[in-house]
Amino acid sequence: VETFPSKQKIADGSISLGQQIIWNGKSAMVRYIGDVKFAEGEWLGLELTDGNGVHDGSVMGVPYFQCPAGKGVFAEPARL
Repeated sequence: VETFPSKQKIADGSISLGQQIIWNGKSAMVRYIGDVKFAEGEWLGLELTDGNGVHDGSVMGVPYFQCPAGKGVFAEPARL
């Protein structure tokens, strides 16, 4: 599956593609950085390493990244 192109870092450079982060108390890896079709602004596609997400990296038919079903979420960088 061809995925949407990702940036390597967020605009301020503080978060990178592939980085392990904590989101809502859950460990996750950054799998996508960039614009999305479902909202304005820069977003992070996260693959949760523990806990439940809501998708497999695709939202509304657009494949932003790939991960196991139910492990993907999107978050705004300011919410980390």
